[in-house]
Amino acid sequence: LADPENPAIVTPSWGGFSRAHTIHIDQASATAYVAGRNGTGGVLILRLTQPMAPTVAGMWDVAYVHDMFVRDGRMYAAAINQGKCYILNIANLAVPTVLGVIANYPDAFTHNVWATGDGSHVLTTDERAGAVVRMWDVSDPVHPEQTSFWSSFTTGRAIPHNVHVDGNLAYVSYYTAGVRVLDIAD
Repeated sequence: LADPENPAIVTPSWGGFSRAHTIHIDQASATAYVAGRNGTGGVLILRLTQPMAPTVAGMWDVAYVHDMFVRDGRMYAAAINQGKCYILNIANLAVPTVLGVIANYPDAFTHNVWATGDGSHVLTTDERAGAVVRMWDVSDPVHPEQTSFWSSFTTGRAIPHNVHVDGNLAYVSYYTAGVRVLDIAD
């Protein structure tokens, strides 16, 4: 991407998977996290120290992971089909371990997850009509606790898609209802 207007295809390409739903790259550690590979996979973890020849650092295939967020040795894995968000310790990339699970709440169909700047909370979206955006206290990852939820729609039919956090703002996209920006300072 040296010239973003004219990206160059890397050859030979790496054939470790044919498609993925989400790829998160931690530039500081030169690590890629590939979710939903080939439509069924959990998370494949790749070292990119040599981007032309990535190496497998680890894998977590307990559930299909649709989306994930990674920061500070933790991975939050949105397992949409199970309606769960797994909180994983990834200090050892070869052996990710489950610290806790967010589950068993109304409309659980965990499509997306994103952490606040300080990592004490995560926000999740459930890709269902009328679902709300939920905030969870994950300061104790073994016992995550819902702290709040939000929806601006009185009709209850809007479908939340993704939430992304930047500072004290959460950007929530909806399939047919545009974008809402939430102040999450408190």
